[in-house]
Amino acid sequence: MRGVWDPEPAAQARAAGAQVLLVINASPYEVEKQSQREQQIVRARVAETGIPLVFVNLIGGQDELVFDGNSFVMSAAGEVTLRAPAFTEGMYVVDLAVNAGVVTPLPGDIVPLQSHEESVYGALVQGTRDYVDKHRFPGVILGLRAASIRRSPCALRSMRSARIGCKRWQCRRGTPPR
Repeated sequence: MRGVWDPEPAAQARAAGAQVLLVINASPYEVEKQSQREQQIVRARVAETGIPLVFVNLIGGQDELVFDGNSFVMSAAGEVTLRAPAFTEGMYVVDLAVNAGVVTPLPGDIVPLQSHEESVYGALVQGTRDYVDKHRFPGVILGLRAASIRRSPCALRSMRSARIGCKRWQCRRGTPPR
């Protein structure tokens, strides 16, 4: 089973008396996947069951996979009532009200979805930083050809964004072997 991606687990939970669906997930990053999660997959489960859903997604890099976080809450009406920022660890409190046995998520912060460019950049930064940190590399050496020196500001920005730190990376100028 693929959890929220398949309708059966949500239907079974509702039939067993669930009043809210809690989905703890490790859904890897893909461009435009958050829109798909919200607009197609989760909205379908909410419509089928008639109950709200809390989607909690993993954040971080794991070798070739990157997890974007992007956790959110959707009401039984199919409206996002809370969305955590992408690629940002944190504690995001979800308040639920119960009235006459009906669970309703209370409005929270709704962070806008990232643009295509922002999400790709966030994935690259998250993946690079976690790969370096989790493998306990002492640092990073970035090799640039002479013709690539003009790209060094981009390299600097990437390393700073990945929070690798000035003491943990070096830029080397050289020519590639022929």
